[in-house]
Formats: sequence, C-alpha cells, structure tokens
Amino acid sequence: MNRKIALVTGATSGIGKATVAELARRGAKVYVGGRREEAGQQVVRDIRAAGGIAVFTRVDVTSEEQIHQVFRTIVNEDGRLDIAVNNAGVLLEHTPLWGSDKDVFLNTLQTNVVGVYLCMKYEIDQMLKNGGGNIVNVSSIVGLRGFAASGAYAASKYALEGLSKSAALDYASQGIRINTVAPGPTSTDILGEERELAIRRLSEMSPSKRIGTPEEIAKGIAWLLSDEAAYVTGATLVMDGGMSA
Repeated sequence: MNRKIALVTGATSGIGKATVAELARRGAKVYVGGRREEAGQQVVRDIRAAGGIAVFTRVDVTSEEQIHQVFRTIVNEDGRLDIAVNNAGVLLEHTPLWGSDKDVFLNTLQTNVVGVYLCMKYEIDQMLKNGGGNIVNVSSIVGLRGFAASGAYAASKYALEGLSKSAALDYASQGIRINTVAPGPTSTDILGEERELAIRRLSEMSPSKRIGTPEEIAKGIAWLLSDEAAYVTGATLVMDGGMSA
C-alpha cells in the first residue's frame, strides 16, 4: 500500500480508527474521516507519531455536500483515490419491532445505507478516473442473519450487503473491487454504556468465548484492500469467532 491514497469514514474510534492506523502502517496516506474534529486530530497525531501520513477531514456521511467537499479536498491535494473504507455507521436502539421508533429506523438507514451509497458514488467516480481502486464496506453478521431487537440495524446491514454486491458486479471489469467485512461482536463504543456487561454476555455466546478487537477487524479489511486479494470482489469476509457457523 506504499503511497496509496486512502479514505476511511467513521475513523475517529473503533474499527475505523484501527483501520487508518493499519493502512498508514502499511504505507498509505490516510484521510481520517469523521464528525468529531478533536478526536480525529488526535488520531492523526498518533499516526504521525508512529511515522505514518494522515490528514483529518470532517465528514458527516448523511450530508452529500460534506462528502462532495471531502472529495474536492482529496483531488486537490493528491489527484486520486486508491482505497476507500466505508465504516461510518450507527446502532441507535435495541428494541423489538412494535416498540421501535420510525424516526430511529429512518435515521439508521440514512447513515448505514444512504451514507454508504453517497460515499460510493463519489469514490467510484474518482476510481474510474484513476483506472481502478478498492472499496471495503463495513457490514455486520447482523446483515447475514437476524438478531432480536435489532430490526433497523439488521435491515440496514442486509441492504448494505446487496448494495455492495451489486456495485461489485457493475465495476469488476473496470478495475474496481468492492467487498464487505462482516464483524461479529467487537469491542467498540457501539456496545453502549454497559460495555463490560455486553462483552461478558457476547463472549458467552461466541464459540471462541471472546469478542473481536478493532485491530483484528482492521487486518481483515487491509487484506481485502491488498494485492493479495486481487481476485476477490463481491465477497463478504466474515470475522466473528465462529458465531455464524
């Protein structure tokens, strides 16, 4: 990945933060995309302290204007985009369907599906001009199987899987590879305020008797983006410790 230009959304914490660190370690220049500037700038400082190249770019993926501005910045600075990881996502409620909120459902789809759709439009446009590129969308095992009290999140991740596979077929002959990674439970802020309790319960459910780390998921993403996966497109890399087996 030496000298590759990479954009990662949702990169101020969790899987996104681990991914920009991993890509920078492998030689890419990373654009750290996120809504929280202070946290994003700290990620940039950490990467630079480790010898990597990173730039923070503020982006809310629900705003097409902000996405457009990010791409204006990248093109003005580097003239191309080689790698994109669409990681920004939300899990807003754990509620059975009857008790769920329509606005929460729509907001979940807006971020997890429409946000990725908009990012991919701009990413693919630039990659076609480059002559190719690689995209990984961060899905979930909840997009491959149902999960109680998670209807909005599951619907969004199922949609993301279909969107990704369709786009992969659209551009496979034009040098653009598009894949997803589907993590199982992972130690990130998405687990909520009772994080330690959630970790214990989810670990009991896992055949591996633990949950994943952001760094482990980041390595899977990096592999999908690398030349070692040159014949892989339209695929889903499941990383869940055996939960979906």
